[in-house]
Amino acid sequence: MMGRFFLPVLFALLLFRSSAIHGRTEAEAQNLFSTEKVTISILSKFLRLMKEERTGFINFSFPEGSVIDAQNIKSPVRGLKIIRNENSFIILADGTPVKSGRITINGTGSCRCSLADETRNYPLPLEILNDGNKINITVTETAKQYSVDSAYAETGFHKAQDMEAVKALSQIIYARIRSGKYRKHRDYDFCDLTCCQVYRGRSTLDFDDSFIISNPHEVPLYFHSSNGGRIMTESVFSRSPRQYRPPMEYSFNDRFIPGEATFEKWERSIRSDDLEKILNMHNGPMVSISFNLDREQVLISFPHKNVLIAPETFRLKINRKLGWNYIRSNYYTIEKAGDTFIFSGSGLGHCAGLSITGARNLSNAGYSSREILRHYFPIAAFTETRHGANAFSGYHVIFTLKKNGTLKVSGPSALMNRRIPCGSTFKIITSLYLAMYRPDILHRYSYNCTGKLKIDDSVLECWEKKGHGTVSFTDALASSCNLYFSSLGMEINQTKFLNFIDAIKKDYGINFTVRKRYSRAGFSRIMCGLDFDVKVTVSDLVKLTRLVHSLGRKENVNGVLHDLGENEISLIAGALHRTFTTGTVSEPVKKTGINTDELWGKTGTVLTGTNFHASYGIFIGGNHSTGIVALMPEGNGKNCAAMAVRFL
Repeated sequence: MMGRFFLPVLFALLLFRSSAIHGRTEAEAQNLFSTEKVTISILSKFLRLMKEERTGFINFSFPEGSVIDAQNIKSPVRGLKIIRNENSFIILADGTPVKSGRITINGTGSCRCSLADETRNYPLPLEILNDGNKINITVTETAKQYSVDSAYAETGFHKAQDMEAVKALSQIIYARIRSGKYRKHRDYDFCDLTCCQVYRGRSTLDFDDSFIISNPHEVPLYFHSSNGGRIMTESVFSRSPRQYRPPMEYSFNDRFIPGEATFEKWERSIRSDDLEKILNMHNGPMVSISFNLDREQVLISFPHKNVLIAPETFRLKINRKLGWNYIRSNYYTIEKAGDTFIFSGSGLGHCAGLSITGARNLSNAGYSSREILRHYFPIAAFTETRHGANAFSGYHVIFTLKKNGTLKVSGPSALMNRRIPCGSTFKIITSLYLAMYRPDILHRYSYNCTGKLKIDDSVLECWEKKGHGTVSFTDALASSCNLYFSSLGMEINQTKFLNFIDAIKKDYGINFTVRKRYSRAGFSRIMCGLDFDVKVTVSDLVKLTRLVHSLGRKENVNGVLHDLGENEISLIAGALHRTFTTGTVSEPVKKTGINTDELWGKTGTVLTGTNFHASYGIFIGGNHSTGIVALMPEGNGKNCAAMAVRFL
C-alpha cells in the first residue's frame, strides 16, 4: 500500500515531477490534473518471478488496428507473448521474435493481459524496454482513472455496499498524485507494488469527480489495511514525537470501532539477543523496550544508553528478517518475560491515515466517501466540481408510498442501513401517541413557547430562539416547536409511552432505539426529538413515511393504530401539510415556486457523525403517491426539505 514503508524525510530525496504544478494556483493545478496522465510500471512482481524461476509467460491481446513500433519499424500486431529462457526474456509479436530494445504498441482503448491465473485489462499505449536480462513494461493512464483502478485493486472490494470505501481511497490516491510528494521512481510515476499502490489494470469503475480534496499539500495522505482501533499520525515514520492528536477511531453515532477487526489481533515473541542482531545494535544487553502510543515513539533501553527509533522503522527492520507480517502493525504493547519480548497487538499496516477495514465498515453502515474522508482526515477541504442542478445536496431515497413500492437511492448503496438520530421526526410518534391515548391534549392543549423551558435543573431550548408564542398542537407540529412537545413530558406517563413505542416496533417494524430516562427533563427530550440517542435507520424512516401516508388516506391499518380516530388523523395530516404553508419549510419552499398543495412532511435537525459531531438535516414526507427520506450532511431540516421536494 502506498506510503506503507517509506519515511517522509526520504520523499524529499526522491525524484518526482513536481514541476507539473509548480507556480500554478490550486484551481489551475486541479484543471491540469483532470487530464494529466501518469505512467505506471506494471507486472513487476510477475516479471521478477519469471526471472527467478524461469517459468511462466505473459500474453497480450490487442484490439484491431494496433501497431507495434520496434526500433522505428512499425507493423500491425494482434498478440504479444513474453517468455523467459535460462538467460534472457524473449518477446514474440504474433509469433515472431522481436529484437531487444524499446518497443511501443499503440492502439485504441485497452489490451487484454493473460497471466497464469488471471486476466487483466491495461490501457494503451504499452511501452516495453527489454535489454534481454531485464525488462520493464509501462502503461500510461489518466490520473483519475488510475486513482480509482488502484483503489479497487488495493481494497479488493467488489460488493456495492463497499464502494464508498473505494471512492474514498481513490480520492486519497488522486490527491497524492496532485501533491507531487509521493512519486518514488526516476523513469515512471508509480510501480504496481505496495511501495506505491497496487495496480492491476483497468477496473469497471469510474472516478467520482463530484468533488476532490482541495488541500492535498496539507493533508497527511496515508492509508493502510487496518489500524486495529487506533489511528496514528505521520510521526510513526520518524523519531520525532507526535505533533497533534489524531482523530479517534470510533463512531459515536453507531457505537463501534470502524478500523477494528477481531480476527486481526496478533501476538509475537522475539528473544532479546535475536532482536539485538536484527536491529544491529551493539550497546550491551537490551534491558527493555517501551512503545509510547501517545508520543508514537519506541524507546530501547540499554545499560548505559537509551535509543529512540521510529515505530515504522522498528517494525520494518524486524519484518525484513522474520517476515513482512511478523509485527503486523504499529498498534501493540510490549512485555518482557525472561529474555523474551512479547508483542501483543491488533491491526495490519502502519496505522497512519485511512484504514481500509474502517472505511469498508463505515461504507457498509451507510456513510459516504465524503464522510469517510472527514472521519480520517478532519483537516481535508473539499472542492465541489459540479454546480447548479448537479451540485451535491445530500442523499435521499425516493419510493412509492404503496407498501414495498419502488425505491431509488441517491447516495451510498448502503444508505438504507444508515442509523441516524430521529430528531424532530420523532414528533410524529409523539403525535400518534396523543391521538391514540391523549386526544384531549391533541385538541385542547396549548403552550406558550418563550424559547426556553426549565425542568428541574435542566434548561431546554427551542430552535426558534425568540420562541413561537402560544401554540396549539397543529401549530407546534407544523413549526416543530421543541418546547410544546417537551412540556408533554410532564403530562404523559413514560412507561405507557415506551410500551407504545414497543408496539410500533412490533406491528410496523419501525425499530426505534429508545431507552428509559430517569429524569423529567430526559423524558421531555425524547418527546420533542432532542434526545439524539433515539435512533432509527433510513429504512425505518421509509416505513414511518408509508405508515403516516396510509393513516392520512384513511386506509385500513392493522396493529396498535387500528382504532385511531378520523378527527385525530385529520389533525395530524393537516399539521404535516402546514409544514409547507406556514411551518418550518414555508419560506425556503416559497422561493422555489414549487406547488405545495399535495406536499406534507416533517423536518429535523440533528447533531451526529462518527468521531466528531456535525449538523445534519433530515426530511421525511411526500405527496399523494411518492415518498422521500432525505439526509443533508452539514445542513438543517429546512434546507434538507427544500432540496427534497425538488425530487417529488
